[in-house]
Amino acid sequence: MEKPLKDGECLFLFSHGGDRCVGKTDVPWQIPDAVRVLRSSKTKEQKINELQRIGLFDTSFSKGWEILITNFSASKQLDARLNQLPRSIGKRPSTAAEERAAIDRMMREKAAIEAGTQK
Repeated sequence: MEKPLKDGECLFLFSHGGDRCVGKTDVPWQIPDAVRVLRSSKTKEQKINELQRIGLFDTSFSKGWEILITNFSASKQLDARLNQLPRSIGKRPSTAAEERAAIDRMMREKAAIEAGTQK
């Protein structure tokens, strides 16, 4: 486990089984977003949905992992480490909705171009 951590990855290990590794290019945007969600006053279900939306966990969020949401407590050391993250390494990938919107926009542009050339 030491090598991935030294390489800049983030590991979540759960006592009831399971783990999640966040790659070093995703850490700078995904972990601060996750901490913001976990610190929020949202319901457990809202937090799970938000963590899935940002890509920290997929749709098969395990019941055993709920302890992260119900017992999360951030420290000043975590805040300091988050503030030191190199923001230029990672880039937040597009969400599925953003990807669909981009595809729809490209298809409309293509149709407009084709309509203009057929006249």
